[in-house]
Amino acid sequence: IGIQLYTLRNQIAADQTKTIRAVADAGYKQVELMDVTSAPAIVPLAKEYGMSASSAFFNWELLGNAAPPKSAGSVEECIELANQH
Repeated sequence: IGIQLYTLRNQIAADQTKTIRAVADAGYKQVELMDVTSAPAIVPLAKEYGMSASSAFFNWELLGNAAPPKSAGSVEECIELANQH
């Protein structure tokens, strides 16, 4: 059983550790990241509390023909971040 962390975005912004611990205490076994770029901070916490993070949102504009916003990065960067965690 998993949860999309986007549903807890306000709580995560206030306290990542407390929020991830509460998610684990509620019995969740998997979390979906709000963004691939949050992986370095969230994945180790999820693992510490016995959960996996096997999916994540990403900027869909990276896949289209239109130029994504400069802050979006690239498909390659998105894949690299996902593979690291």
